[in-house]
Amino acid sequence: MSKQPKYCISIAGLDPSGGAGILADIKTFEAHDVIGFGVCTAITYQHESEFEGVDWLSEKQIIQQIDVLLKKYPVRFFKIGLIENLNVLKAVVDHIRQKVIDAFIVWDPIMKASAGFTFHNESQPDITNYKIDLITPNMEEIDSIGKPEILAKTAAVLLKGGHAKHNANDMLFHKENIVEFPSEKIAGAAKHGSGCVLSASILAHMSTGKTLIEACDEGKKYITDFLTSTTTLLGKHQQTAII
Repeated sequence: MSKQPKYCISIAGLDPSGGAGILADIKTFEAHDVIGFGVCTAITYQHESEFEGVDWLSEKQIIQQIDVLLKKYPVRFFKIGLIENLNVLKAVVDHIRQKVIDAFIVWDPIMKASAGFTFHNESQPDITNYKIDLITPNMEEIDSIGKPEILAKTAAVLLKGGHAKHNANDMLFHKENIVEFPSEKIAGAAKHGSGCVLSASILAHMSTGKTLIEACDEGKKYITDFLTSTTTLLGKHQQTAII
């Protein structure tokens, strides 16, 4: 008897290099034996070391892509990456909540490209009523969206430690609890799209029934392997056993 397929949707930008955005997310989902779908929010003109520009898709176009997938597939797990602004983010989240009552939604806030292009300049918005389950900012992005202790009252926050000076520890803030995922810094192991890959890995593990802490722990292991998979800025996805 075949096992029930697991589904995830990535709602993110199209990076032609495949290192970040929806292409990277779908590679990650498939490496975890999860069926991944992609909803495009933006066309970007970039590769792993250069960013030339972006054209945004409208809120209507994004929602139409989501709806056609939900007509056929019972998807409960969603990841949102690059998106034009916080108004579009909230509209997309609200629409998913209307369509899928028990949806689990991850938002990986992308404020600027690794090549240096800045997408958003919004500072300290109030996103506590956005009905997101998990937010995965790095240490630069958290300054733009609020203190993790405050955000954690309504959404779990995984604060990524890749930009820390002395280690690469991630910290999960959830309600009143803080769970730390220790990791040593890996010299010269930077990868384009690593934040996309980590959040996609976490979502894939959540779709298989793991708890949030378990999924974050497994995602941390996956991204560590990804960071050391090549000597270039484009990482290689390794098939992983997932149940």
